[in-house]
Amino acid sequence: MYKKENFKKLDNKYKSHAYEGLMGFFMKICHKNLENYNFPKNISKVLEIGAGDAPHYKFIKHTYDEYHIAETSDYATNFYKDNSKIKVKKYDGKNLPFYDNYFDRIIISHCLEHIL
Repeated sequence: MYKKENFKKLDNKYKSHAYEGLMGFFMKICHKNLENYNFPKNISKVLEIGAGDAPHYKFIKHTYDEYHIAETSDYATNFYKDNSKIKVKKYDGKNLPFYDNYFDRIIISHCLEHIL
């Protein structure tokens, strides 16, 4: 899953910092606030970019037919194999592997700070 044990330790440290305690409380509020927009009851195709192991689909209030995740890391693709509604594609972080205008909604949450 991780090429080096140090990366696994670093990832666990990041998760405990960002998704637990006071910071985790605010992260969840951010995810919930993204859903304050008055979306239609069903959105056919949703794309989330860079979900990692903290995807947004748990907070969505509308239904969807397909939920796609575009992810740059190999290990994150394993988190979703038990959910048949989620389709994960690995990409290079620059070129999304989908046709233009394919999605009805695109979500990118808590990712921009990771882009160099």
